[in-house]
Amino acid sequence: MSGLLELLMHPALAAGLSLGALLGLVLRPILWPSGSQDVNADVLRRENEKLVRNTRAPVMVAGHSPDGLLIQDMRGRIEWANAAFTEITGWPIEDVIGRRPQEFLLPPELRPAPRDIARFRYDPSSAYFDGFHTVQHVTREGERFWSQLGFALVESPDREEEGRVVVSIRDVTDQMEELAAAQAVSGEWATMRAALDAAHDGVLLQSMTGEVEWASPAILRLTGYGIEELRGRNPDSILPMPEKRLGKAALAAFRFDPASTAFRRNRVEQIVLRNGGTAWAEIRHFRFEAQEGAGERSERVVSIWRDVTSIVRREQELHGLKTEMERLTRTDAVTGLSNRARFAEYLGDALTRAAGMNSRTAAIHVDLERFKEVNDTLGLAAGDAVLCEIANRLTGWADGQGLVARSSGDEFLVVCEDVESGARVVDRANDLGDALRAQIDWRGCRIRLGARIGIALSEPGQYQASRLLQQADIALTHLRGSRASVRLYTEDLGRQHFDRQSLLSDLALAATRAQFEVHYQPQVDLETGRVTALEALLRWRHPDHGVLAPGDFFSLAAEAGIMEDIDHAAMQAGLSALTRLREAVGQTTRLSLNVAVATLIETDYLSALAEALAKNALTPADVVLELGRLSQVNDRDTELLDRIVDAGFTVMLDEFGMGSAGLGALSSLPVSGVKIDGRVTRGMAAGDRQALTLRAILTLCHDLGLEAVVAGLSESQQIPVLRAMGVTQAQGYAIAMPMQAAELSDWAQAQVRPQEPRA
Repeated sequence: MSGLLELLMHPALAAGLSLGALLGLVLRPILWPSGSQDVNADVLRRENEKLVRNTRAPVMVAGHSPDGLLIQDMRGRIEWANAAFTEITGWPIEDVIGRRPQEFLLPPELRPAPRDIARFRYDPSSAYFDGFHTVQHVTREGERFWSQLGFALVESPDREEEGRVVVSIRDVTDQMEELAAAQAVSGEWATMRAALDAAHDGVLLQSMTGEVEWASPAILRLTGYGIEELRGRNPDSILPMPEKRLGKAALAAFRFDPASTAFRRNRVEQIVLRNGGTAWAEIRHFRFEAQEGAGERSERVVSIWRDVTSIVRREQELHGLKTEMERLTRTDAVTGLSNRARFAEYLGDALTRAAGMNSRTAAIHVDLERFKEVNDTLGLAAGDAVLCEIANRLTGWADGQGLVARSSGDEFLVVCEDVESGARVVDRANDLGDALRAQIDWRGCRIRLGARIGIALSEPGQYQASRLLQQADIALTHLRGSRASVRLYTEDLGRQHFDRQSLLSDLALAATRAQFEVHYQPQVDLETGRVTALEALLRWRHPDHGVLAPGDFFSLAAEAGIMEDIDHAAMQAGLSALTRLREAVGQTTRLSLNVAVATLIETDYLSALAEALAKNALTPADVVLELGRLSQVNDRDTELLDRIVDAGFTVMLDEFGMGSAGLGALSSLPVSGVKIDGRVTRGMAAGDRQALTLRAILTLCHDLGLEAVVAGLSESQQIPVLRAMGVTQAQGYAIAMPMQAAELSDWAQAQVRPQEPRA
């Protein structure tokens, strides 16, 4: 019976194969069925006996038999046939009398050779007379059909006469087709069973109320439960995790819903195995209808179970790795704080929350000072320890009211939510600065750092985290060079910043658009009024802002990395014009060129200068190189000065007395003189401290044989004082403004030698 239940699963049943016909074909042998109108073996035997007793027996048999009947002699020749034979084969009786059936009933490919047919003779002991035989025949029209043949030997009462053979022919084509279909189903089922046995996926056949009717071997491999343990039970009562199992009431009310998602897509579920372990299964349900009997159909559910334990565990591992990677990509490895990317996300969320609560959020940018010295002097371990301590202080200061992140290097970021006012956050930032500047002890070393803090406070409705962070950066940037340590971003500060950025962008294009031009400021001998030198001063003719002096854009040029280009441009233009300039102001006038030390060190400035001199028929003696920013003279600077002097150039220290080389360094530097900064003499009066300072510088230069030029002279009334102190050369607005080459000639002609009385 179990085989029939298994057979019910085959899809052919759902296609309409009659269960009754299948049972008939599978369970009974192919025999003549008994019945009121059928002839079985006993009837045939009795009819044969009648043939012996009565020569009119064929007529009687033909009148009662629905099957075709033939009477043949022992050589197989037809002597008589009934009407049913004609109905079955299409051959009229008169056309078959005397012929053998092999000649016309068998398909052409199965017919014996004529010689063999002629030799044919029934052998009473042959297998013909044992049971029944199924043979394929053809009708007179050539249509093939299946016949079931029965043979009976009728002996003649006359010993001298041969007996006869009665042959019954039944058309069993329908039964044979049903049998073939059943055999095909059986074969397909056997193949399917073999496939299911070998399949990795498990299969459950369940009723619509969930009870298991059949399970494939893979279910046992997956769950540990066999078919007998599962049969009649709902898997949801034993296989899911305990908290997901169905209770008694739910099991009693359970019924599959073909419209549910369980029939539309796979679900992955953790299950409990028979041995107590766990696994992961991917489950999908399919509904089908099975034909029972008498045309009735019933619903079933086939559940496919796939073991995906290794896949799920691998995904869990990958998810864990992904989570860890996300944590690492959003976390600073040294301090454990969030990094800039995580900070930006958090700040965006904080601004969204602030907009909903009508509150304000502050972004704070902290930049440590002197941290590089810690790494350079104490090592990276000390630097990491300092960063961790700073991180702890920042976290403690925030007190869980925001997020602290390390931006990069020695810079940190803080988000403060629900800020009362800008003044309040500035006060708190000052407290933070004090906390960060407090001493840090590391392995017996006492470390103190400085901190600059830029703050930006959001406006109502502000959502862009990048904008608020940029504003904090701007506030921090404007602290550079300032004594203040905390600055709050304002709109005015923003305008200054963006004006500067716009100017920086314009500056990058100035050289390509020929916007730079050289102006010249005379340096004169106070005794004779003779022009001793012309300082080449670069000006930027900005299309919107007019002519800009170096102080307006040199810091930008350094930031943009184009100072070398500016120095080269001034040098080329000045040397090209020097011959014409000398015609206006005097043939002995030298050209004074300002050049950055970095330009001399990092570029081929000296080589380019030598080429430009040769091109304009000039010599190194015609040029004075003014170097500034030598506040800390080192071996590299000394070596540079030696190379310049060896090349024949005159070198003067610019801005002397206000941040240039100290007085003690003059004795070791190969310079020809100094340009005393105008701030030393500004507001100076005879006999005051400034005058004493100037006199000391002049005395030192005299003793060292150095030339001294007072630059930046802006007050003409100071000329007699300077002359009285022994100053011979000066330069400044009080003497001449910087001017273009074309203006020098007019200036020189109008120049009258000062006649101030000597002090």
